[in-house]
Amino acid sequence: MNTSIYNFNKFVFGALLFVFSNCADYLDKEPFDVITPEKVWQDSKVINAVLVNLYDKMYLEQFNDWYREAWRLQNPSTMSDEAQGSFQKDPLFDNPNATYTYENSLFGAKFSDRWYPGIRNCNDFLNQLQDAALEDTEKKALEAEVRFIRVWHYFSLVKRYGGVPLIIESQVYAPDNLENLQVPRNKEVEVYDFIVNECLEIANSLPLNRDAAGRYRVDKCTALALCSRAALYAGAIAKYGTVQLDGVIGIPSSEAQRFFQKAYDASKEVINSGKYSLYNKKPDDKSQNYCDIFTKTTNGDNVWGSKRNIQKVYSEKQRENTD
Repeated sequence: MNTSIYNFNKFVFGALLFVFSNCADYLDKEPFDVITPEKVWQDSKVINAVLVNLYDKMYLEQFNDWYREAWRLQNPSTMSDEAQGSFQKDPLFDNPNATYTYENSLFGAKFSDRWYPGIRNCNDFLNQLQDAALEDTEKKALEAEVRFIRVWHYFSLVKRYGGVPLIIESQVYAPDNLENLQVPRNKEVEVYDFIVNECLEIANSLPLNRDAAGRYRVDKCTALALCSRAALYAGAIAKYGTVQLDGVIGIPSSEAQRFFQKAYDASKEVINSGKYSLYNKKPDDKSQNYCDIFTKTTNGDNVWGSKRNIQKVYSEKQRENTD
């Protein structure tokens, strides 16, 4: 009797061991709703999806919050940051004395929350891209795009705060070495130099023209245009501003001409590309011609644009924000 029970227990134990050992592989499945980092950099479509997210995190200062109700569109100039009152608080210029303070929504987020997460994501992308399963030419083009996005973040920062920490490598959190993450502020001139030099370098890796599918991606002239704008800012700061905090704020006056020349050269190259022209489809009606600059989705005045859907406000049509 005892022998039978012993043999039966051995049989049950063996059967259970067989079942569970065979179920191990079956139960060890990868989730269907999660893409692991290792897989991301092996698939060009997924890599481009990550790039789209980096574009989406760019702070383009398009005043999109103005498009919530139809009455906000009474004045066409409010449809563009080109003509919007500078950080004006009330819509349609109906209160010219109202201005934003840092407590208002436009400046509500700390710069460390608004821009540096985007910079960190760009640095991580550039780091991972080196081992991606892509041709070298495609890697170089993607690298140039992401470097543009990163300098856009820095331009948004420096024109508000002056010198900020330049972080261009991925940082690793180490609880026992927090000092390594505490990067001091660079001088303002160093940040502008970084932006200008990056734009000039990546311009040669970006295409001059893109097809319809890539219409809203940056190209060579986009990088040169940002170079020109940033250099013009830096030159004006050098010429008319003062240096404070050992250069964290302000640029030495001796740098003005250098930056102005950079701005001129970059703009000249954009003009000589032959891609653009001042919008003048209605020369006999200057008011309507001006309005059409912001309502027509294609015009030779647009160096770079982003598409937005304004539902139930603007006839559910797509319109374009330009920069």
